[in-house]
Amino acid sequence: MFFAPGVRTERKAKAICGRCPVQDACLAFALESRTEFGIWGGMNGKERRSLLRRFVGSNDWRLELIEAAARDEACATV
Repeated sequence: MFFAPGVRTERKAKAICGRCPVQDACLAFALESRTEFGIWGGMNGKERRSLLRRFVGSNDWRLELIEAAARDEACATV
């Protein structure tokens, strides 16, 4: 799907991503391919660039996302 630029449309696109069964794989693809524009895996380009800076040198984004989700889940159960 394609949306015109803007805050409202970005929120709509992110809402769709939130219901998507391949959200993590989509985000991993965007991070690995350094996709600059659009909403991928529920994140915009600025959010993805922030992740890339935090995890410099990562080659396997699927693994990074799985580990991050596991840490979040562990923190939620404490």
